[in-house]
Amino acid sequence: MAQQAGIGRATLSRYERGELTPPADVLAALEMALALEEVSPEWLLFGDPEDAARPQPTILKNFGALFRIGFEGQGTADVAATSSDIRRLLWACAEHEQEKAQPNQELLDCLDTLNRHLFDPEIQIILRAVIAQHAVM
Repeated sequence: MAQQAGIGRATLSRYERGELTPPADVLAALEMALALEEVSPEWLLFGDPEDAARPQPTILKNFGALFRIGFEGQGTADVAATSSDIRRLLWACAEHEQEKAQPNQELLDCLDTLNRHLFDPEIQIILRAVIAQHAVM
């Protein structure tokens, strides 16, 4: 699979162990290498959705606006989020907490308070996400 994806075996092994995050082009190459097995990029990133031992990711669609991508040291993407985006994020966190067997009521109260007071449409928050990380070991 490493050869099909155009990467070294050691690099593939580090991706598998979570020591490195594959850049988008390598992720696409890995997906192509596994296309016959019908493996999705979501499975490569998040694992088997049937795996109950891992918390499942919450995907917020149409969140913020991408306005900058940088590659100084590591790949990053800056997303501008409005107060309504942040409110949706907080509600998603509350929903996730409520799904737990024993939800933390203090956390739920805090999220509710934040949501009730986050109403200024002029608020804009910049979220910086790592999109590619290359570690030297």
